[in-house]
Amino acid sequence: LEERALRLISDSGVFSQYSTNYQRMLIDTLSLVEIWRTQFKEIEFTQGFYKKVKKAIDWLSFVVSTSNGKVPNLGSNDGSMLIPLVGKYAYEDYRLSIELAFKVFYKVSKFDNNDIKLKSFLSWLKLPISKTGSSKNLYPIHGDGFLLLRPHGALVVCRYPEFNFRPSQEDIMHIDLLINGSNILRDGGTFTYLPSQWKDYFSGPSGHNTVQFDNKKQMPRYSKFLYSHWPSKLEANLEVKKDCSVFSVAYKDLESNLHSRKLKLYKNQLVIKDTFEKTFNEAKLIWRLEPGDWFISGNTISNSNVEINLSKNPKIKNISLIKGWESRLYRNMSEIPVLEVLFEATEEIKTEINW
Repeated sequence: LEERALRLISDSGVFSQYSTNYQRMLIDTLSLVEIWRTQFKEIEFTQGFYKKVKKAIDWLSFVVSTSNGKVPNLGSNDGSMLIPLVGKYAYEDYRLSIELAFKVFYKVSKFDNNDIKLKSFLSWLKLPISKTGSSKNLYPIHGDGFLLLRPHGALVVCRYPEFNFRPSQEDIMHIDLLINGSNILRDGGTFTYLPSQWKDYFSGPSGHNTVQFDNKKQMPRYSKFLYSHWPSKLEANLEVKKDCSVFSVAYKDLESNLHSRKLKLYKNQLVIKDTFEKTFNEAKLIWRLEPGDWFISGNTISNSNVEINLSKNPKIKNISLIKGWESRLYRNMSEIPVLEVLFEATEEIKTEINW
């Protein structure tokens, strides 16, 4: 177990499967093993092991909403859940796993001890109630294909190509945005591992907030679980300023399409500037939105809480809200609105999101 943890957990805390759900499965496994090791008075693991484990816990803890326990639905998700022991805890609530991991490895509580569901679970495992620890992970996490930012109640995740292990989805340049626990821009999920149009829909560019060139794949599928021609980032730079955080990343795909994405995150605004080299004929910018009532007026799309503004560009052919799908649970799907921006070869498109 130690050898695998040291190999499969990166220095920034990312588990090799690039998935929030499998990251939880990893952390639950490590928490239970450490409980058993302690109860049977076995020798401790090495300090290198505990350092990697804490990195993995911190990474997942960073993306968990304290209000509802939800996380971005990143990477493959087959419904794995090792500790479904508290009936009122929904599958999407990750707070139980994070609380357990903090108790086991940090000896503190992450969440409010007055939560009776957490208290009963910890009591069942014979773990004492501890004081709530100080807030962790407000600093950005950047590395191994992920940028995580959490200022002012918002969470921004940007996925970029830096693959030490096989990618499971075509989610290059994908962005998730959560505002006070509401997943405004969201990943499509998985739905199924079985070869089908739905597998291609959810795992491909259509299931992510990215740009798709000439209706082609970001990577050719080699087999059921493998892609070939993994691209690599050309740059990935983060600058944290007093009033905003700026992240820029770029990659070139198999067709030599160069895509650069620059994010500027302010207190109540996210600005995304996509720039391109004109090697494609037509492309599609995809924004997968939170379910609800969204309205289009010219280049502005809005609901009661969020406004999305697209830069005016003569190369934009069409802006439309279409019916899309997401899969929060394996083999389950539900309808969501998807904003699609169809455009001809151009140098830049800018999206401003205000809340």
